[in-house]
Amino acid sequence: MDFLFNLDSLKVFGLFFLLGSQILDVYLSFRSHRIKISRGETLANYKVMALYLGARLLILDALAFFMWSGLNQWSPFGVLSMDSGLVWLAAFILVDFVYYWDHRCGHEVNAVWGFHSVHHSSSEFNLSVTGRLSFIEAVYRWIFLAPLALMGVPALMIVIIKIWSRIYQVWVHTNLDNDRLEWLSRIFVTPGLHRVHHGSNQQYLDTNYGAIFSIWDQMFGSYKVKDEPIVYGLVKPLESQKVMDINFHVLRELRDDLKKSPSLKASFSYLLSKPGTILVDCEQELDLPEVYESQDVELAEKQA
Repeated sequence: MDFLFNLDSLKVFGLFFLLGSQILDVYLSFRSHRIKISRGETLANYKVMALYLGARLLILDALAFFMWSGLNQWSPFGVLSMDSGLVWLAAFILVDFVYYWDHRCGHEVNAVWGFHSVHHSSSEFNLSVTGRLSFIEAVYRWIFLAPLALMGVPALMIVIIKIWSRIYQVWVHTNLDNDRLEWLSRIFVTPGLHRVHHGSNQQYLDTNYGAIFSIWDQMFGSYKVKDEPIVYGLVKPLESQKVMDINFHVLRELRDDLKKSPSLKASFSYLLSKPGTILVDCEQELDLPEVYESQDVELAEKQA
């Protein structure tokens, strides 16, 4: 098990686990005839994943390690020992806790959702979705773990634990478990919980943010189990399977919305607001001082 603590060996294992799991998932899905897999959507996922992995391996992983290593030098506690089991355990729990808030921010802040939406834009759910991630996202995500580096958690330890977390998150994107693991869902994130997280149904939005432990969702009110069939993808579905459209379509929508902004303050407020908040056209006369109206209100008006 020493390879789990060796960065180079762990990276190789993680890459083969990711690719091998996806091949097995596709094979078993076709063989079972139960899970629908679109060839075009799956190929689009692989293309997006290739761009993401290339950016991570060539540039972004090194950037995160460099920044955390620099912050280690500023730690008032010094750099903690990597030989301590208690340090590993505490760091493991803290990394998972920070991931919860990192992930929640990715769903509940417009500016960050512009990048994270890439992962949720597939209309299907299988292991190929695991790597459907923005190749730009890692540029800023290291910031969430910066406090741990300042606390003295070694940069190498953070990287290793993050890889463990990513390996765990691969298998929760499967559709082949038949909900047989949901008895674990009060402690751990399961495929069933993560399927709910990927649902675009109104009651499933902004739920189940955890990576490994589901305890954080229960503590902070975002825990949700399946209670009706899940519709995957975005609330406003993406119809393109082009790599650049997948990576930038929500960012383009944000850009177009910001062009209507009546002020710089309104623009910043909009970027920090929840997705689904609509920036009112600056040419409209407003009865209220706010520059936003809820998407729910707009949908209710359309349905009336």
